[in-house]
Amino acid sequence: MFKFVKFEKKKMTRILTILSLLLFITSISCNSLRKVPKGEIAITIPCSGNKYLPDNDFYRSSGDGTAASVSNAESIAMANALQNFTIEFESVVSTVIENYFKATQVDFDINNQNRFEQLGRIVASNTVKNAKRICAQATRITQVGPQQGLYKYYLSYEFSHDGFIESLKASVSEEDQEIDFERFKEVYTKEIEKKI
Repeated sequence: MFKFVKFEKKKMTRILTILSLLLFITSISCNSLRKVPKGEIAITIPCSGNKYLPDNDFYRSSGDGTAASVSNAESIAMANALQNFTIEFESVVSTVIENYFKATQVDFDINNQNRFEQLGRIVASNTVKNAKRICAQATRITQVGPQQGLYKYYLSYEFSHDGFIESLKASVSEEDQEIDFERFKEVYTKEIEKKI
């Protein structure tokens, strides 16, 4: 039994040594990928980065604001994020609707096209207004300078692509029933993929 324990101990020591070596090599290779140039330091901006960018499921937008009070900084951040969100997303929706009508070989009345485009903008605007806040972070500026002591607020919002399509579908009038929402969703998805 003593030999068995000794054998297991040697085997375990080898395994731990190999794992330690692998961990060391991995950490060195990962650090070299994130190496910051001399004279610079890496910073992390709250509510930003890959997980706050649009993807196949959600459209996202971030913003920030600076003010003498936290609540004013939050209001400015919210206005900035939602304004950017609205402008960008309404542009996407207009492009999608235009591409949908170009790709669809059905002759649509120009009034129906215009009405559907206007409806798309309204639904896009309402969707953005009802977007879910997914990140919020308040900070205070400590760096010496004109903004020292001010508050900075970071925000990020998102809404689902499917939620937008469903809202648009629910808002369509009797006159616009010839809209093929499966085809519309395909055109929408292609346009969103360009943003990812």
